[in-house]
Amino acid sequence: MNFFITFFFTINKFVNIKTFSNVHGMYVFATSDAHSIKTDDYGVYLEGVYVDGVETTIVADPDVAHELIANQGKLYFADWVVADNTSIRYGVLEDITLVNEYTDYDGNVFDETFANYLEDVSDLSYVNGTLVVNDNLSYNVGSTVEVIYNDKPYTMNLSEMVKAIQEAVQNGDAIPYGIWVVGDRFNNTYTVYAGERLEETNTITVNRADGVVAEDLSIVPPTGSSRDWNVKINDKNDDGQLDLVVDMNAVSQYAYFTVEKVGNSAVTTYEQSDGAAPLNDVAEGDVYVITVYTECDGDCTTMEWRIVVDGWNIISDAITDVTNASGTTLVAGYDYDVYYDIEEAAKYAPTLSVDAAEALAVYFDRSDLNSTGVKLERFSETAAVDLDVFNKNANDASVDSTKNCVNVSVKDMTPEKTVCVISWESYGETVYFAFLVK
Repeated sequence: MNFFITFFFTINKFVNIKTFSNVHGMYVFATSDAHSIKTDDYGVYLEGVYVDGVETTIVADPDVAHELIANQGKLYFADWVVADNTSIRYGVLEDITLVNEYTDYDGNVFDETFANYLEDVSDLSYVNGTLVVNDNLSYNVGSTVEVIYNDKPYTMNLSEMVKAIQEAVQNGDAIPYGIWVVGDRFNNTYTVYAGERLEETNTITVNRADGVVAEDLSIVPPTGSSRDWNVKINDKNDDGQLDLVVDMNAVSQYAYFTVEKVGNSAVTTYEQSDGAAPLNDVAEGDVYVITVYTECDGDCTTMEWRIVVDGWNIISDAITDVTNASGTTLVAGYDYDVYYDIEEAAKYAPTLSVDAAEALAVYFDRSDLNSTGVKLERFSETAAVDLDVFNKNANDASVDSTKNCVNVSVKDMTPEKTVCVISWESYGETVYFAFLVK
């Protein structure tokens, strides 16, 4: 049987290619001309809507009408309720479900009433009345089709539409059409819709929550093929005290994402209207799995990301005081940080004026630093501080565990040895404090 296909196309590229269909009310498709004409007790009356390839006026629930108008050029499964008004042909449109990669049928069934959204058009071609999707799937779409714009007559055949898609694929441009095929691959296609390409944006953005600054928390986006967002807490004392927010970059109302903290079975879903998801009190070792489900959905563009929290660069205020032998504080009212990186410790080393003092006492916080295994080494300048040299030459430091201080002799320091570096163990890791003697 030969089917003649009439191609409907609107000014902003919402297209309906149709034949006579044996489907009654299964699919709805609103073009950019769709608009409401009146409202009564039954619902909102919409013109410019196609039902199974036939342009008609429908009656819809107000919320459904709004959703349909807000998503013109997309194909939906239709859910109707019978109306007691015989002039309402299909009944009242009570609900719609987007035909996307998750809900479609991929052309693998033999019933011609099923719709397939063509998410992968990289190999799409038109050959002698056949719409070829890939090596395993093609549709018989009949002869040349007539194209009709809503505002002016224009003729375009199906091969020209496919050519536009091919050129976009080759040039890396945005695909100009989203295509749905209703029919089976072995017989004539009943309806083909071309409208808005479904959104495939599946990336996320991770930010610091309000009040958290870059000095507190660093965020490094993924690079290359990685899908890990690497977050580092600067100060160990802030561990479990800072908040992040994560959001998907998709804008479609049908996109959503889930958040799962590894080790916690709870999965929280965030829809577009929910906005960003808070990740409160993040701590070193936390890993969050963020899964984005796009408008296209299914295997089309669903993507999984991880947020990996690491720590730390410093332990703030771990050095509580530095005094001379008589107990006089060298820099009043100032606590010092210790660093997990020896070169960073040298970079931020304070200068202590010891005058005639022969020794210093470096007091440390026992809640952060162990009193055993403390090492000491001297260097000529901060630029000369080196981890390998420290590990090779550092000696055991003199520690007064009752006072929680390290005693440092400075009477024999020379211009060639002006930098002191002390190391402590802190919960299995080594931290450093450096200072210059003047």
